[in-house]
Amino acid sequence: MRWESKADVGRRTQGSTLITAILSLIVIVVALQLWLVTAALEALLDGRQGILGPAALTQIGLYCVNRRLVGFINRFDRNLTLESRLDGTHQGS
Repeated sequence: MRWESKADVGRRTQGSTLITAILSLIVIVVALQLWLVTAALEALLDGRQGILGPAALTQIGLYCVNRRLVGFINRFDRNLTLESRLDGTHQGS
C-alpha cells in the first residue's frame, strides 16, 4: 500500500471540485436547451416561424458548449488515470 502525499490529496480535491462545477454547468446548459426547445415548439404552434432560425443556431451553440465541457471532463479523467498509473496508485478495473 502506498501512502498518498498531501499534494496528491490536494490535486484530487481540486479535481473533484472542478468536475462538480463543470457538471453543474452542464446541467444548467441542458436545462436551457430544454427550455429553448419548448419555447421554439410553442412559437411554431402559434405560427411564428421567424424565431425558429435563431433558436436552432442557439441550440447548436449550446450543444457545442456542452460537448466541450464533456470533452474537458474526459481529458481530465484520462490524465488523472494516467498519472495514477505512472505513480503506481491506480486502483483500476
